[in-house]
Amino acid sequence: MANERAKPAEIVSSLRQVEVLMGQGLSRLDAIRRVGVVEQINTAGGSSRVGSAWIG
Repeated sequence: MANERAKPAEIVSSLRQVEVLMGQGLSRLDAIRRVGVVEQINTAGGSSRVGSAWIG
């Protein structure tokens, strides 16, 4: 079963949440974990396709 891809608005919202948490003193990694991004896939070979999975 394939993971659902996040919509652009969801990605922007998650990035903003990470920025806020980092501004409150959390490390980038801890902020990403708190927002719920659990997986990032970046393929080699110059492909610009990136996928992420969210808990939620």
